[in-house]
Amino acid sequence: MTDAFFDWDLWRHCVAQDLGHISYPNLNTQMQWLQPLQIDTFRPAAVMVLVETGEVAKVVLTVRSLQLQQHGGQVAFAGGKQDDSDRDLVETALRETHEELGIASSQIEIIGQMPPLPTVSAYQVHPVIGLLSPQSRMVPNEGEVAKVFTVPLAHLMQPERYQHYPIVRDDHVFYTVKFPHPEHIWGATATILLALAEHYQSCVRTHGQGV
Repeated sequence: MTDAFFDWDLWRHCVAQDLGHISYPNLNTQMQWLQPLQIDTFRPAAVMVLVETGEVAKVVLTVRSLQLQQHGGQVAFAGGKQDDSDRDLVETALRETHEELGIASSQIEIIGQMPPLPTVSAYQVHPVIGLLSPQSRMVPNEGEVAKVFTVPLAHLMQPERYQHYPIVRDDHVFYTVKFPHPEHIWGATATILLALAEHYQSCVRTHGQGV
């Protein structure tokens, strides 16, 4: 499988469909670990799976500032918890993307939404998929974002590139996902990307083309 056979039009078609049936890898084992934490309520949150279009489509990722109390220094999508003023979780993702990256909502085309993913931070994270023109200007918020980088979408849509590995916390073992990269893409971010990759490959098998 090579990047040369990544089908952008097919990917857009697949993502524009109802994504409610998408399943997240290792979710059952992770839920077994979450249950002992006695999290009664998962707070709603949203992240923007932002794809920069162009000759080579790329996913926009951030390294969170070390100044942040939660997940400082980790790779993440732009996103955060839902505010009372947000009309819905799409608006949450757009607002957070503007706050973190300085990208106006009008510059992002929303094309899909994935099912919510529960996290150890007690959030129910709703991934929203958006397209960004390569001419768009980013102004990262230095208080929240230490670095912005991109990864070719074709790389991320190949499930065999991902690795499952165990994490031990409080004598409990659960499995999470990582995507080999110098910036260490792992956890919820890699889990969302792998679920999207598996959905795309299922679409490829149906249509008989792709990577």
